[in-house]
Parts: sequence; C-alpha cells; structure tokens
Amino acid sequence: MIVRSSACKYLSILVLHDHQYNTVGLNRLVDYWFQYELQELEDTGYQIKHVKPLVIIDIDTLIYHQDAFRENKVILLICWMSIISILPSIKLGNSIPRKKLLNI
Repeated sequence: MIVRSSACKYLSILVLHDHQYNTVGLNRLVDYWFQYELQELEDTGYQIKHVKPLVIIDIDTLIYHQDAFRENKVILLICWMSIISILPSIKLGNSIPRKKLLNI
C-alpha cells in the first residue's frame, strides 16, 4: 500500500518513566517549547504542517492499557486527540523561550 505524504500525520508523543512529571501544566509548557522549535525549523525551510502537538504520557499508563490498545478496544490516536482537545488553554505567549530559560 502506498501512502501519499500529504496524508501522513506525525503524532508527537513523549513517553516518560517517572510519575513526578505528571504535573498540571507541564504538558502545555513542553508543547509550547516544542512548537517554538518547530517554528524555527519551519523558518529554515522544513515542512511542519503535518506535525501534531506534543502529548506527554507516562509509560505505566501505556502498560496498564496495553491490552485495550492491542485488541483495538481503545485506539491510541483517539486518546491522543482527546488529550489535545482537553488541554487547558494556558496563555504562554509571554513565556520565556526554552533557550533563554535554560541559558542554551
């Protein structure tokens, strides 16, 4: 089966191993940094329109639901879309970019 490149979507999922990163707002902040870096890539000529927002998922969550994913009772894409749709709309426009924040 041949898939047209225009039909491809890139889901950005960051899988973490530690529960301490399950904090309110972290997903939104990291996605803000991710979008900032994507914009810099677009400015250099890369096509980023098919790259979707970043979602952070704990590995234990994936392991816990592995049977549901395997049996297609729950589809990861639908879960990902649900997470994106319920993320709080935190205004991050005045935030300091990651490079400045981390002195990179």
